[in-house]
Amino acid sequence: MSRRGWALFLAMGVIWGIPYAMIRIAVTDFDPVVVAFGRTFLGALVLLPIAL
Repeated sequence: MSRRGWALFLAMGVIWGIPYAMIRIAVTDFDPVVVAFGRTFLGALVLLPIAL
């Protein structure tokens, strides 16, 4: 694989991994149900304009 391919692969891994690290931190302060609802609500807000 080329250097560009490895860089993109590494970047995608970091981008995909950050939300899980943030969930781990958020669950220490908030109830897991609240965290799940917040993620679902934010996702719905982002997708609602597309759906309309």
